[in-house]
Amino acid sequence: ITFAAAAFDGVHLFDASTFEPTRLLTGRAGFVGSVAFSPNGSLLASGNQDGAVHLWKVATGAELTPFSCNDGWVLSVAFSPDNKTLASGCGSTIRLWELTTGRTLRKMTGHTAGIYSVTFSLDGTMFASSSFDGTTRLWSTATGEILRTMNFPSSRIRASMFSPAGRLLATSGEYAITLWNADTGGSVMRLSGHDEVTSSLA
Repeated sequence: ITFAAAAFDGVHLFDASTFEPTRLLTGRAGFVGSVAFSPNGSLLASGNQDGAVHLWKVATGAELTPFSCNDGWVLSVAFSPDNKTLASGCGSTIRLWELTTGRTLRKMTGHTAGIYSVTFSLDGTMFASSSFDGTTRLWSTATGEILRTMNFPSSRIRASMFSPAGRLLATSGEYAITLWNADTGGSVMRLSGHDEVTSSLA
């Protein structure tokens, strides 16, 4: 089992049982804002300051052709559950990429600030994008249509995550976590207690 960590000198891979480093993936340019493994574990994607999504084969460390979006820093990346599509937050724009070809399937706009999280529902039918503009938007994976918007104007949204059943969406803002009903967009619960910014969910 392998886990990854982003650093200024590249993406470090570690053995999860020993915590020993196994590989350093380089070749990218600038700050790495996000990393994600493909569902089958064969690929790793990173979002980079250079405005591109970089892809590597985990087994060999070989870098594949990057996906260039040229819409700003890539601060978030996520693979679809079926391993066919990659989502990226490029500045304030979302792109869906065909994984095998690197072709842009869809480009979605609407956010007014950087997108710090993209995440797919477990069945892959929709995905969420969370932004520093204080909103999380739900989109149809098949059509790119916006389904609903959750507003949290006093907070910069840094992370989002669907529940395993896909009916709840958790988002983290400045000092609290909010649970949302993914079907209605309504707020279900607010979890507070952090003294600092919450930047990650799992």
